[in-house]
Amino acid sequence: ILKESVRKYRELSEDYRLIAENTLDIIFQTTKLGKIIFISPATEKISGYKPEEMIGNKFTKYVPKKEIPKYLGVIRNVLAGKDIESFESFVKHKNKTLIPVEFAGKSVKKGKKHVILGTIKDITERKMLESQIIQAKEDWERTFDSVPDFIAVIDKEYRIKQVNKALAERLGKPPEEIIGSQCFELLHGTKQPPDFCPHAKLLADAKTHSIEIHDDRLGGDFVLSVTPLCSADGNITGAVHIAHDITDRKQVEEAMRSLSLLDELTGLYNRRGFLTIAEQQMK
Repeated sequence: ILKESVRKYRELSEDYRLIAENTLDIIFQTTKLGKIIFISPATEKISGYKPEEMIGNKFTKYVPKKEIPKYLGVIRNVLAGKDIESFESFVKHKNKTLIPVEFAGKSVKKGKKHVILGTIKDITERKMLESQIIQAKEDWERTFDSVPDFIAVIDKEYRIKQVNKALAERLGKPPEEIIGSQCFELLHGTKQPPDFCPHAKLLADAKTHSIEIHDDRLGGDFVLSVTPLCSADGNITGAVHIAHDITDRKQVEEAMRSLSLLDELTGLYNRRGFLTIAEQQMK
């Protein structure tokens, strides 16, 4: 029985050794004051230091100065008997660069003493991806706000989710006062969408719609286009509204129409002008 127990213990120890030596994350053990007792071979790939170079040193030796308070906070929590919360930080690479990492640990009892067992995960790729996402978001927001047309993102309940700078300035309100309002109340002062509402038509048939409108609240004539917004599973979640100002064009068209009704020499109504007036009076 004793031999079998020893064999199983050795097998279990070998399993733990294989895990520790082959995991991609650093596995470490320190005293409750942060002195390194054990650190796995993954540390060389992540930090450039071999395990034997680090064992016996304080963990804070491999941490940038501005991050040391985080680790000292961990030690204070351990001494106070509190759990260790995972956190993001940096470790110093042997080549002096800083490696972003995620630290996770736990205080455990080892014999009569308490030690800190934990892992350190290299999150360089994650932080690069997060940075790219933030950059893409900032680029999109700058583009969104640089467009002179009025743009609004409106959900299925007709509530405004986002507006660009041009629309906010025309309405004379900061975006935070606009967002959450129902579009028909804000723009038309009504309790229901108007009959011509392209948003209602889009919600009914999931198609893009475009109309010409005159809007006193926005102060002019516009071509309003609404395009569906869909979730990943293809369901309509709302629409993007783009209003292109055609006030100047409409004024030119009206001026041209008026000129076509007048005689060039006398400035009086021509035959077409008299017929147009007669038709209007008969209506």
